[in-house]
Amino acid sequence: MTADFAGQRVDLALEADFRLGGIEVRPSTRQVESGGAAETLEPRIMQVLVALARKRGQVVSRDELIETCWEGRIVGDDALNRCISRIRKLGEAKGDFR
Repeated sequence: MTADFAGQRVDLALEADFRLGGIEVRPSTRQVESGGAAETLEPRIMQVLVALARKRGQVVSRDELIETCWEGRIVGDDALNRCISRIRKLGEAKGDFR
């Protein structure tokens, strides 16, 4: 993934697999795997994970996430907070990224 993708809509079917620490992320199947254990994420959560990974540690604004993951639709803070919370829990459980 490169910065060239920043700001583009996240289409999981077109995203290449990538690693975050020790976690293998497969966007097209919505699976994350670490230590032989695989887990399937909800589509929106995977989209947010991909959008954050595209920025490689840079700050990503809420507006940017809404544009790339919700196609600019009006989204309540709860929906975005739920996705971020789930991604944080995934990272904490696997101990592979923060």
